[in-house]
Amino acid sequence: LDVVMSLVTRLGEETVFMLIAMLVFWCVDKRRGYYILSVGFVGTILNQFMKLWFRIPRPWVLDPDFTILEAARSVGIDIPTLCHHPLLRPEGACRVCVCKVTGARAFLPACIAKATDGMEVFTHDPDVLEARKNIVELLLANHPKDCLACARSGNCELQTVANNLGIRKVRYEYNRPEMELDTTNPCLVRDPAKCILCGRCVRMCA
Repeated sequence: LDVVMSLVTRLGEETVFMLIAMLVFWCVDKRRGYYILSVGFVGTILNQFMKLWFRIPRPWVLDPDFTILEAARSVGIDIPTLCHHPLLRPEGACRVCVCKVTGARAFLPACIAKATDGMEVFTHDPDVLEARKNIVELLLANHPKDCLACARSGNCELQTVANNLGIRKVRYEYNRPEMELDTTNPCLVRDPAKCILCGRCVRMCA
């Protein structure tokens, strides 16, 4: 009994109930002769378990100076970013990391908004995902359409974020004028046509 109560306290009542329900479901189907305890079935159970685990409200003990982004990543919740870099000061330039915060009038950029006690944050709400998708589409509208020929294809943060958001077609027309390569620096070649104004290079050199 002590072991059961410890499990309930640690995992939460909803999680324990779900595990019991899955065990009963497996026993019933086993009596019918169904062999459902396969690798795929176990994988599905674990996937649903992890989704439920992250939905259960519980307190997190965090650094008081953490931003929403840092707090989320510290507990395994991924929020996409393009302008953020852990070694540079936060800028909030790209706005890809916007989140919905209860009580806030607008979406907040997770990379610069401080996490406070009792804050309720929605990182993957449908409205949030739609806002992120629109922001990335606007970036792509001012970006060359040569991904397949680009040297960074397959190793591009913008490409990765767009794919993760399910962007297959940009609703906006490309309206950026042609720009020449900047070769004035002997150490690097800068292509201003592919710049998304994240500000990383500026902060790095400041």
